[in-house]
Amino acid sequence: MSQVAISGNGSGTGTLTIAAPNTNSNYTLTLPTNTGTLITTASTGQVIPKAALPTGSVLQVVSATATSNNSTTSSTYVTTNHSVTITPSSSTSTIWINLSAVGGNITGTNIAAYTIYRGGSNIAPSSSAFVLMSPNNSPTIYFPFAINYLDSPATTSATTYTVYMRSQNGSGTVQYGSNPSSVTPSNVLTVMEIAA
Repeated sequence: MSQVAISGNGSGTGTLTIAAPNTNSNYTLTLPTNTGTLITTASTGQVIPKAALPTGSVLQVVSATATSNNSTTSSTYVTTNHSVTITPSSSTSTIWINLSAVGGNITGTNIAAYTIYRGGSNIAPSSSAFVLMSPNNSPTIYFPFAINYLDSPATTSATTYTVYMRSQNGSGTVQYGSNPSSVTPSNVLTVMEIAA
């Protein structure tokens, strides 16, 4: 039969008292089968290991704000240089991506398309998933838009997510950022590691 041993600390002079609650019911406190330090509401300098957190817990958050406007006439995706890097603590974690941004077309009747790349790969489920449309015959139109995507990078290496854009029909110039160009964009890219 297993036993419970309470060992005193040779350098301490205080007394540790284990007090029973005021109850008429019976309760069982089961100790874990490993070593460690108990953490209470009064603990300082102690943290719960990320691996011990339940599924769906947010393990870390990294965010970056765009510092300049970018434009392109390219009909294929090009970088906006707006990126954020996160290093997952577990290869089973998922990464929740949120982009809150402003963009649109500067010249021509056009469609400005935006997406998210992980490294050099477009992780959007389709190229039309994150499209921002400008009305016909309205050459300077800016819209707020958002992209939300749950990624599974399956790695514990540093992972970079970047916003990419393109001119959908290649007939005009599209921009990522606010207007006029002298105004710093308020485009924010945030990634969160979610425990699996």
